[in-house]
Amino acid sequence: MARKTLCGALAFGLAMIMMTACATKTDADYVKSIDEWHQKRVEGLKAPDSWLSLAGLYWLEESENSFGAGASNDVVFPEGKAPAEMGVFILENGRVTVKVKEGVGIFHDGAPVTTLEMKNDAEGKPTVLSHRSLSWFVIRRGDRIGIRLRDSANPRIAGFKGIERFPVSEKWRIEAEFKP
Repeated sequence: MARKTLCGALAFGLAMIMMTACATKTDADYVKSIDEWHQKRVEGLKAPDSWLSLAGLYWLEESENSFGAGASNDVVFPEGKAPAEMGVFILENGRVTVKVKEGVGIFHDGAPVTTLEMKNDAEGKPTVLSHRSLSWFVIRRGDRIGIRLRDSANPRIAGFKGIERFPVSEKWRIEAEFKP
């Protein structure tokens, strides 16, 4: 009987060790996968076209809308990031055309722009224009049309310290199947 109890205890102990080892491996893999996802999320937020790069949103009025860093413009870009006068956005019947002031240096896909009709984000991939660290494109939200401005050198990107989070725990892991 003592031998049976000893064998049973050894079998039970071995089973517990194996379960613990498997659980530790699963926990380690799970923690690693969450850590990798979190790191990709942080890197995405630091990207030049991320939410942290947002520098402005300007709703356009029908007709000409002047833009540049000068305070007298309809669309005022950040001071020190752009010339005082860069050109005009012309909004007519839901379409935006940009006319760039000579010598400003605005680009689309690496080519200099003087005049260009811009495609908005509701039409698919929008036309993106750039000047130094700034980039912008047209957005449509219902009846409103605006310019969304990004700055790849926005201080919020450099100052971003990450996202606080709770420690990863396997007990919060929920296995599920998505059924649309």
